[in-house]
Amino acid sequence: MNQEIKQTTTEQNPADARREAVVDSLVSLGSVWARYGLSVGRQALETSAKTLESTAKVLGAIAESMEIKREAERAATPAASVPAEPTTIDAPKSDG
Repeated sequence: MNQEIKQTTTEQNPADARREAVVDSLVSLGSVWARYGLSVGRQALETSAKTLESTAKVLGAIAESMEIKREAERAATPAASVPAEPTTIDAPKSDG
């Protein structure tokens, strides 16, 4: 029944038919731009994720190399020459 009313209305007034066609075209164009925007956004997020993954791997490699260097320095330094950290037992006792 809606189609009958729509057909009758558009047949009676050609300006309404043109207006409706313009609206349909705008809605269609809006949908095209929305799909394009979503596609570009998806690509940007994927690129960003890949970049962050690469950066994380580099940071992990740097951390590992720092740990290896630290262990090598510890192994090269004799334990006797490394001063012990003071503890409460090493603190001087007051006679009081």
